[in-house]
Parts: sequence; structure tokens; C-alpha cells
Amino acid sequence: MKTTSLLQSDLNGSVINNIFIALESLFGRLPHCRCTTLEDRGGRGREAWLEVFGKCDKRNYLSACFCCCIPFCGKINVIYLSIPSARVIAVSAYAEVEQKKFTKQEIKKMSETKAVIETKFGNIELKFFPDVAPNHVNNFIELAKKGFYDGTTFHRVIPGFMIQGGDPNSKDPDKSKHGIGGPGYTVKAEFNDKPHKRGTLSMARAASPDSAGSQFFICVADAPFLNKQYTVFGEVVSGIEVVDEIVSRPRDRMDNPDERVEMKVKLEEKP
Repeated sequence: MKTTSLLQSDLNGSVINNIFIALESLFGRLPHCRCTTLEDRGGRGREAWLEVFGKCDKRNYLSACFCCCIPFCGKINVIYLSIPSARVIAVSAYAEVEQKKFTKQEIKKMSETKAVIETKFGNIELKFFPDVAPNHVNNFIELAKKGFYDGTTFHRVIPGFMIQGGDPNSKDPDKSKHGIGGPGYTVKAEFNDKPHKRGTLSMARAASPDSAGSQFFICVADAPFLNKQYTVFGEVVSGIEVVDEIVSRPRDRMDNPDERVEMKVKLEEKP
């Protein structure tokens, strides 16, 4: 495991906000960044986290800051911020998973495997596309076998767009942690010609194309603007009405449902 550093600061919200504004002017805002206001960035006061940014010659960027999705990695050339009352601690950074080669038999076995997402609103049955995204399909299957998804929630629901889940942090009732968790590694992008349409199963990621981990989303409507930007690895074969029910739940300003929508994932494999 590589390590990188974060600063845990006692700074007040306004200083934190100014720092993020400066960083955004350098790096730009990234897709799906969760922070939009001073309250989002600095509202937790003394519990706020600030990233120590580094530069890297590899594309294995990661997003670890809970309130901003600016990429960083564990390589050197760190830009240290001179901040009073801040202390550096070490944390583990995700390691990228090597692209695995699969045999025709393994591809066939994955294509014959189905997943059932059980929720309080009913079941969502999924089929996979290992012919175009074998590593993503294999990753989902292996996580499901371990029970990784059980007890996680759909933590992001946007009517007319999608529902998102698969974050292990969502097992914690503290919603401030939702949306930033993963399995401890990333999967290389497998962008393909499958379209993002109603019922599509695709992989969520951060800024880097190769930053997918465990979080996934299901489209409730066609979303062609996502095509070849996110890895499609399956689709809903039954239970789309359950997806519609979940996306219609009342939600907070972070699009997290007011009431938890937990899931349990079961696999149906041919002998």
C-alpha cells in the first residue's frame, strides 16, 4: 500500500473556503464534486480535512478528501500548505488493480451469472456484459460473493437521471461519509460502445478514468452524455419499477434519501 498525507486542521470555515477556491483555480472543478458552498466545505469546523496535493506521472489519481473531488496520488513533489495548527497524519491510498486477462470460459461463466439486488421496495435483477467490461463484471461479482454490498445503501438518487450505491461508508448512519468509500483499490476503465440508457448498470468513478472501485449507478433515463466516459458493465432485466421507486424517495440537498434504502446482493450462477 502506498501512503500519502492529509492535513487535519483546526481552521475555521472561511479560511477553508478560501483555500479550496484557490485550489479550484489551479485544478478546476471536477464532475460530481460534492462541495458547492462554504457550509459544505467548512461546515464541520474543526473536523474539516484538507488534502496535501502531489503530482504523479501515472493516471492512478484518487479522491480522498470528503468534501472535494480534486485528484491526488501518493507520489512525491508534494505542495505543502503552510497552515497554523495543522498536523500531518498518514493514511492508506488505494492501489490500482492490474488489468486481468480472462479466458473464453471465464467470460461465458460471467455472462451466465446474474445478480439480484434486494431492497425493501423489491428486487432488481441484473445481467452483466463481460464481453466489453470483464474486469468490472468480475470486480462486482467478487465483491458480491464477499457480502461487500450487503447493508450498503443507495446514497445518491437523482430523478430523471440515476440511483447510485455500493459505498461501504454508507453502512454508517453518518451521511457525511457517504459517497467517498471504496474497496481499497481501483479498476482500470473499460469504456465501451454500450449506451447509457434507462436500466443501464455503470460504474461510478472520480476524476481519473481509472478510479472506479465499488460504487455503481443505474440509469433511470437515457444519459448519452455519459457514453464512453463511464464503464457500462450490465443492465436491469427486471425490477426497473423498483429503481423508479427508489429514485423518487425524498432526499436531502446531497441527494441522499431521507430514509435509508439498504441493499443486499445475491448472485445466481450456473453450476
